[in-house]
Amino acid sequence: MSPDDALEIIRAEILAQDWRLSPLRITRLRQALAFFVDGLEKRRGFAYIHSMAGGVLAYIEKHGNDARPAAIEFLKECLAHLAAFFEGRDISRAREAEIFHAAFGRFQKLKKDIRAGMDAGQS
Repeated sequence: MSPDDALEIIRAEILAQDWRLSPLRITRLRQALAFFVDGLEKRRGFAYIHSMAGGVLAYIEKHGNDARPAAIEFLKECLAHLAAFFEGRDISRAREAEIFHAAFGRFQKLKKDIRAGMDAGQS
């Protein structure tokens, strides 16, 4: 897979109107994200966003169509931030920190909502 191919897969998922992720789409997205993992070692904020995206992707894979729509929405948000970084946009460290902290807050809220749903017997 080339960098352009990986970015194209990520962009396609950001824009996809079908918010259900098939096993094939999950596999392709996981491969595209894995392609860029080596470029994140010096950018901790984006590395954490990458990790959150992977965690949410695992949740979506496990729960399929029963996954909360907010999880797909959050995944798309993470993918958009990562795509901007992978495209080589000049994102300052300060802006990276802002992006990370905002995404992390939404990630914490999503986890809390999912746990509350599980406690109530939902996925």
